[in-house]
Amino acid sequence: MSETDPQSPKVSRPSKHFSDAELMRYARQIILPGWDIEAQSKLAEASVLVIGAGGLGCPLALSLCRAGVGALTLIDIDVVELSNLQRQSLFTEAHLGQSKAQVAASELKKHNPHVVLNGVQDRVQNATHEFLGGFDLIVDGSDNFATRDWLNSAAFDLALRQLALTANWLFMTLVDQIRRVIAACSARAEWTRAAASLGCSPPRPKSWVRWQPTRR
Repeated sequence: MSETDPQSPKVSRPSKHFSDAELMRYARQIILPGWDIEAQSKLAEASVLVIGAGGLGCPLALSLCRAGVGALTLIDIDVVELSNLQRQSLFTEAHLGQSKAQVAASELKKHNPHVVLNGVQDRVQNATHEFLGGFDLIVDGSDNFATRDWLNSAAFDLALRQLALTANWLFMTLVDQIRRVIAACSARAEWTRAAASLGCSPPRPKSWVRWQPTRR
């Protein structure tokens, strides 16, 4: 893994040539309707900058990495803390005190060795316009308004493609799924207790049999 200096305008860009291993890795998504080898090639040529390697940046970066984005750079000034482990899925206790961006890049490499990964421990405000202009997409996964305002202004001035994530949607979706799992497990437990006390098998509750995650 290499580390990109946010002051440098140079961004590594991959080749669109696929090895046999890559074609096998992406085979299931290449055959999806609306997606093909040309679309996969465009994704493999894309360079994405993710601002923030926290509760928003971690799952997004993992999805991009597994999908086969060409180059992925993460910027975050913070280090891994114990309170991060509840929701920031790329980190473990072994990473405490280490740079979030650099650890995330290292962990992502384990999921897809074909992606060019860079981790930068710095504030995005220290990045030059030349550096930001080297990316096809900038994803804002930051957790403060100052960073979002600065990045929005920079993206506007440079006419950059920018995607802003919101923690509220991600957290509430997670909470909703957890509640439904708990409800389904509770229904199953009640059915088991009833069967044991009655010595028979009463009808299973619908919430157990037909429960499905909410689609958003």
